[in-house]
Amino acid sequence: MITDIRFVHLQTRSHYSLMRGAAGLEALCVAARERGMRALALTDIDGIYGAVRFREIATAAGLRPIVGAEVTSPDPRRRAAGETATLLVKTRQGYANLCRILTRRHLEAAFALAPAVAEHAGGLVVLCPSPEILQEIRALCGARDLYLALGSSGAPLPAWGGFGRLRAARALGFEPVAVNDVHFVDARDFDLHRLLRAIDLNTTRDRVPPEELASPQAWLKTPREMERAYPHCPEALATAARLAE
Repeated sequence: MITDIRFVHLQTRSHYSLMRGAAGLEALCVAARERGMRALALTDIDGIYGAVRFREIATAAGLRPIVGAEVTSPDPRRRAAGETATLLVKTRQGYANLCRILTRRHLEAAFALAPAVAEHAGGLVVLCPSPEILQEIRALCGARDLYLALGSSGAPLPAWGGFGRLRAARALGFEPVAVNDVHFVDARDFDLHRLLRAIDLNTTRDRVPPEELASPQAWLKTPREMERAYPHCPEALATAARLAE
């Protein structure tokens, strides 16, 4: 059933985010449609390996597919400080630019997110948890499609919480967008996500560092559940729906 609350998940990982995402494309698309959404973005980490199949499955499920990717810094310390951005494709030029950015991410040892995005920003929407990174991109190229990813587990920890980032972004003129950093379909699938991280890190489940895990809340919530999660910033939900359109 379609809900009267308009919301679209714009930050979603599938099992193409190897050893992190705990859901297949079919499960994500079917769940999104059953939970009242008209569209869904697939934004796997540093790659678009599932994009073609995602378009096919989403369309068959009655969803409008949105193609994108999360691009991260190769440096774990910079990544933990917020140097990561989810890039969504608006146009054919945007798809080409996303491919260029991802190629640079994999080939350049000294890859820096802001300059790379600024050089290839055309046709892309940029969601980032760091107002500083957004400001740097805008200063380099004057891009306008820049938004604060509010709720991302990639946010700076722990000194800069959600409210601090929200105030900073508003002061700089960046709109907030609600994201849930989806890694699995249902809350119970967090255990599978943790197992994948343990295998990847060659450790036991109880020894996986917290910073290596998505939030237990990082599941494909319904629009109403997302509304309850953002009583302090309802406009962030509306912006997500508007960007999807």
